[in-house]
Amino acid sequence: MDRMRSLCRNVTGPLALLVVVCLLGGAAACQTTKGFGRDIENLGDNIEDAAEDAD
Repeated sequence: MDRMRSLCRNVTGPLALLVVVCLLGGAAACQTTKGFGRDIENLGDNIEDAAEDAD
């Protein structure tokens, strides 16, 4: 039983750090994806405007 408690104590710190890093990475990825979506939308608007000007 003491071995199990010791193992849990040794694993808890690194596991908590891993969870925090994953959450922060996920938040950063969401912002990057949001910005990429805006860039694609702007590109589409520019292409649409160019096509309308060509008519």
